[in-house]
Amino acid sequence: MRTISHGTVNAVTKFDVDLTPADVQTLANADAVAGFFARLGYDTNARTVQTPGNLGITAEGTLRPIRRIELIADQEELFQVYLFELASVTIAQTRALARTFRNRAGNFLLVLTSDYERLDFVLLERFLPPAADGTISERQVGIRPRALTLERRKPGRRELRVLKRLTWTETDGFAQHEKLVAAYAVADWSEEHFNNRALFSDYFLLERLQEFAEWREDPKPAYLELRELYLGAAARVAGKPCAELKRGLIDRALVTLGFDARPGKPAASHETADYQLFAPAGQRPLALLLVYPWARALDGKAVELSLLDRLLLESEDYAKELGARLKDRVFEDVFPHLAHGFVEHLRAQAGSRAVPQAQLDEIYQGTLTLLYRLLFLLYAEARDLFPVREVRGYWEASLTRLKREIAEHADDIGDEVAEKLKKSYREDSYAAWKRLARLFTVVDHGDAAHNVPFYNGGLFLTDPEKDDDTPEAAAAHFLAAHKVADRDLARALDLLSRTVDDKRHSLVFIDYKSLGVRQLGSIYEGLLEFKLLIASEKLAITKEKGREIYKPITELDERAQERAERVGRILKRGAEYLANDKRERKASGSYYTPDQPVEYIVEHAVGPVLEEKFEKMRPKLRAAQAERKAFFDKQKALEARGIKPDVASKADRIGEELVDELFDVKVLDLAMGSGHFLVEVVDFITDRMLAFLNAFPWNPVQAYLGRMRAAILAEAEQQGVTLDPAKLTDVNLLKRHDIRNTGGSP
Repeated sequence: MRTISHGTVNAVTKFDVDLTPADVQTLANADAVAGFFARLGYDTNARTVQTPGNLGITAEGTLRPIRRIELIADQEELFQVYLFELASVTIAQTRALARTFRNRAGNFLLVLTSDYERLDFVLLERFLPPAADGTISERQVGIRPRALTLERRKPGRRELRVLKRLTWTETDGFAQHEKLVAAYAVADWSEEHFNNRALFSDYFLLERLQEFAEWREDPKPAYLELRELYLGAAARVAGKPCAELKRGLIDRALVTLGFDARPGKPAASHETADYQLFAPAGQRPLALLLVYPWARALDGKAVELSLLDRLLLESEDYAKELGARLKDRVFEDVFPHLAHGFVEHLRAQAGSRAVPQAQLDEIYQGTLTLLYRLLFLLYAEARDLFPVREVRGYWEASLTRLKREIAEHADDIGDEVAEKLKKSYREDSYAAWKRLARLFTVVDHGDAAHNVPFYNGGLFLTDPEKDDDTPEAAAAHFLAAHKVADRDLARALDLLSRTVDDKRHSLVFIDYKSLGVRQLGSIYEGLLEFKLLIASEKLAITKEKGREIYKPITELDERAQERAERVGRILKRGAEYLANDKRERKASGSYYTPDQPVEYIVEHAVGPVLEEKFEKMRPKLRAAQAERKAFFDKQKALEARGIKPDVASKADRIGEELVDELFDVKVLDLAMGSGHFLVEVVDFITDRMLAFLNAFPWNPVQAYLGRMRAAILAEAEQQGVTLDPAKLTDVNLLKRHDIRNTGGSP
């Protein structure tokens, strides 16, 4: 076990050091930072004040903000911790410092701060980009700074979890660096109380999980027993027969977990279970357990739904229910608030209260674009598709920050929100709109300062060409010329961001992470048959032949008028509202097709086309494999004769013409609305393509995806943006290729 004495490391700890907020709150100076790392097991005896020249920092732009540098800890020069006190900490400065360490031997963790109120723990991660096609030149190592920013006085649970993982528990600097890379990777998408990568609904984990009986059990005694049991287990049972593994580990673990473990058939094999697992006094098995030698996977199939299965199913149900509620809210409240803001701004510009229908049609299109931009950002930020966790960068401009500021002013009591926002936001101020406009520009053009690459999409188009007559350009021109005042915008954003919790009856943030793109598309499509109108007289919302319609209140009898007034089914004269040509308040039909029919139709429409394609491609891919093998056989023969072989990267070009042929599949959705079917098409084709390609250990698609990955990273580097290469998986790149080459609509 590692023990610390005056910064001296004597041995290796088994577990990470438990940290509390108080441990972080003391980090008010360099000595405190050094003491913190000493407690975590780092050797701080080599503390030395450094000069920029010692580290090879010569660029004026990088030198200027540096006030002081200190080597805090040094683990045999294989892992070093440096403290940088800077005039200010920015993404650009962080990247510049990272680049100075790119060619230095060892691994590095930097602590950056300007005032010790906010500290950035920056882990430097190197990566080697793929080689350029047809070259044998040496590749330049890339370096990625992975930052964890924390508020010293108010550290969050997520930050404490990552800092705890900094504990030195490994045998050398390389293994310790790998441990920290894993910890930072999880931190990129983890939440305050858990790590959930869009598998379950965050709302269910936070609010409903406590209702399950399993959650109320105390896991600590079992955890401590299992931890003790697994310590040194590898040394005890590795390489031993399964019988010894059962006696020394499995039997004790099953007892600790509370199972009634009954032996399976005596001659257990991969088809017969070693154990049947029952609940205490249970009548039928909950699971079957197969035991393999150490380092082999343990597997089993549950007979009843587990806690995780139930959470997953209920998360899916919650997402569907949330999508339906959000659709109604957008239609009834959010869209009218945004439209009202545009109407009032237009009236102020024109100096007249009159708003012709042609202008209302423009406002409708502009509001529709604004609404979908907001929905896109709420979804993308919730899923970390934008670097919203980078406090020094994108967070400052993010919609997440703006919505949280609005929620703080509004509080969480639904009936009081409107009045509180009225006090906090003015109807003649446009500060929030300016922030939104800036965010839209960042997304449209990219911005290295916010670590956002350039996106070539029409939704966020901000400065179209004058002769561009596309609908996207028209909406961009409208949003550039008109705006929504803070009061209406704050109310609309809050309605779009929060909903009433069914249990607590207070407002909570909507879990956009749990929604799918199909549900968001359904919201957009549900608005398409409507137009924006202004009530020329007082209207009532009433039912007629099973449909909700708007009707002048004077056309109702006295009793119906009283009922409409009493239940709030009234629209005041001059209010903005949405209706179709039949005066209907809601869509006459359902636009959202359930998942099961969509999956069935796609499978039976696209599946046969793919199978036909695969049958044609199999012999061609086998021929490409044979050609590649012949190429390397020739390489070996040339080397054996002392002749210089061809450039090895030529092998990656073998069969490249087959890539376009394989992906030459076009799918046309003649009645596309929200893109529900095409989203399923992309998922379906990607899954089928992966299953087909996995039958070929080598195939030309692998090299193609490698070139795509290298091109994306090179473009990001040119833009001054840091991307995580680990997120550019073959699956993600394959989906990107499918989206660009497969789907379409008239």
